[in-house]
Amino acid sequence: MAGALWHGIFFDRQDKEILALVNRILETDARQADASLVEPDLHPHGIKELVASPVSRMAHAVINLLRNLREGQTQARGRLRALQTLYDEVLNSAHSTLRRNTARVLMQIMKDMVRAHGNQGKQLRLAHDFRRTVQGTPRAVRQMLARYHLPEMPEEWNQLAFDDHVYDANTLGRKSPTHLIMDAWIKGLRSLTVAYEYWVQPEAAREILRAAEITGIAVRIGLEFHVPFYGRCISLFWIPRGFSSNEDFLEFLHNPKLVEIMQRGREVLRWRRRRVLQSLALWNARQRPQLEATLGFAVPELTSEAFLRFVGRGQASAQHLAEALHRHMLPVLRQRAAHLAALNTEEARAELQALDAFGVEDVLEQWLSPLRHPEMPDLSNPATARDLPALMQLSVQELTRELADLNPGYRLVLGTQDLKAEDVAELLWDSQGCISHLEIFNMKGWMEGRQAHLKEISELQQALNAGLGPRVKELIRRMARRMDNQDEVRAAKFRQILLNVPKLWAHYRDRPLGSRLGTNSTSRAAYYGMGFALKETLPRRSVRARARERFQPDIPICSPVEECVRYRRPSNPTVWQSAQACLRWLPGCRHLGMERRRAWKTASEGFRVCPQGNVMNLGGLNRRTGNGLQETVVAGPESCPGLSCLNRRISNGLKVLLGFCPAFFSFLYTQDWWFLAWCGTFLWFGITGVRNVVQMVMAAKGATRDTLIHWKDQVSVSRLCDSLMYTGISVFLLEVVVRVWLLEDYLGLSAAKA
Repeated sequence: MAGALWHGIFFDRQDKEILALVNRILETDARQADASLVEPDLHPHGIKELVASPVSRMAHAVINLLRNLREGQTQARGRLRALQTLYDEVLNSAHSTLRRNTARVLMQIMKDMVRAHGNQGKQLRLAHDFRRTVQGTPRAVRQMLARYHLPEMPEEWNQLAFDDHVYDANTLGRKSPTHLIMDAWIKGLRSLTVAYEYWVQPEAAREILRAAEITGIAVRIGLEFHVPFYGRCISLFWIPRGFSSNEDFLEFLHNPKLVEIMQRGREVLRWRRRRVLQSLALWNARQRPQLEATLGFAVPELTSEAFLRFVGRGQASAQHLAEALHRHMLPVLRQRAAHLAALNTEEARAELQALDAFGVEDVLEQWLSPLRHPEMPDLSNPATARDLPALMQLSVQELTRELADLNPGYRLVLGTQDLKAEDVAELLWDSQGCISHLEIFNMKGWMEGRQAHLKEISELQQALNAGLGPRVKELIRRMARRMDNQDEVRAAKFRQILLNVPKLWAHYRDRPLGSRLGTNSTSRAAYYGMGFALKETLPRRSVRARARERFQPDIPICSPVEECVRYRRPSNPTVWQSAQACLRWLPGCRHLGMERRRAWKTASEGFRVCPQGNVMNLGGLNRRTGNGLQETVVAGPESCPGLSCLNRRISNGLKVLLGFCPAFFSFLYTQDWWFLAWCGTFLWFGITGVRNVVQMVMAAKGATRDTLIHWKDQVSVSRLCDSLMYTGISVFLLEVVVRVWLLEDYLGLSAAKA
């Protein structure tokens, strides 16, 4: 009853129409959808306007993009068409100074509205937010940016925002390539490096490159290899470069040598899949009966077929298994939560709280950990297995030698998770300069406490790049001393490196050892988001807003940023620009009539570890939401939507009343003639309203151009009421406060005395 009352007070008819439209599209079979609405060859302001509204077209595009997330590569063409349509729609629907930021928010709201299907209250709020944002009012757009934790980006779209290590659904991720690019654009990224473990499908590469071309994001694709190193595995990320076009790169994927390496990589993936299925079988046989005894409810088996359906077209891993088991156990946990809530004891409440906080990481640690269950294989450390595939048995020297023969312009990035400075130095020596970059910061590894030696690694990197021979020798000598007490074999190797330090830094004299920053984002249940940005390239308002957010981590990485201004001749100069161009011969006027572009530059070798960094994580830290068990057991009343969701008629009436009351008091207080005292407010509001209507119609050229749109459709009642509210308040401030109270009563100044 309360929800229905709130919906009548707080939401408009247009909000409910948007909700009904989106749900109707969601409930329509994909084969019955109107293909013309997602036709990218038609302009949004063309014939599409006669077929459907912009909201309908955006909803069709988002639904078509998200609906076939797991449909495989056969739906890649449909996803790309939907992304092109959605991108054009949001950019052309935004008519404000914050055009790109408005488009980002519109895309995020529509995506959340589609995902909230079935929750009518949440969808109504999102529909109301969508309708407020589509007007492009800067204040409303910035409110929505803050609500969805999206930093405001410069409208010049020149920010240095990037992520050098992410995954899509073809590997460890959850999102399709098109979906990943859409989310990257929403976050404001301009550069992305996508990792594929051992093998990349040409169809997946084609989809992600085409999606990046649509949104203007620079995308690199690389292969990630795992190499044994003293009883554990290290990550090497190989990124081929030097291609003139996307088609050139796609043709390179059919190189016979690369195809042969990727075939060996598929053997590694098949081996890992067998180990994961073995872990699942052991869980069903050993761990599941223990859980039944502990929880007191029947725990069904998770079949291998159901698990592989959950993985989809990705590559089965321990993370996939943990997520599948967590989702599989949620119904049983809800039954246990209901039983504990009925007991209502101190022990039951404590257990309920623990069950609600039980997440995917706990599944990995408690259910799949080889330390707790020795019978399960150690999936995180395949180097200890006896049946390692041939590709995983290659040393760093052997792997880099094979990769060097494939492409001369490659980048080879060494992951620094769980590595010390001496490990990095030894790997750089073994690779003989083939390692071109260090992943100096990895968000996932940092959050898990696996990057405790960043400062020492950065110090070694800076000494090598600067060519400081004595400093490099001092660092290597210190490492050799530590190895004397740990490993004699490694100590002898470091003494050999110490004798050949000039050979080590010679590899990086002309080609400095660069840096990469990645998040390892898989778009799954994690506590960190995708993307980084350099603070100097963002608006100051955005940096201050992010600093106030408690879940925004401080990243100890900084990089020098250089601003450069470029001038170029406009492609379609106006008459005024052409006239200015004739005066460029005058001193100091050589840039007249030219477009000014500001850009930022930074060098990858300039990144270093420091206490106060200038790198900002765009995704922030997601707050733990739990499993929702306590909310399910104790369902509270529906919360009030808030004043921002008031019905438009009610809010407009309140705005007019808020402006009318001070204006009416002002006329009564300052005017002696009874007509102006009692009727002046109505005259003032009438003149203001007519003036605003004329301005809106003339600004849209509704009085002169040949159009089918009625002039009333170009008048915004909400903005008219805003103007009436502010003009009423201004009357009180100018007439009563300034003229009467300040000038006449306090200072004794008036027009009669002047």
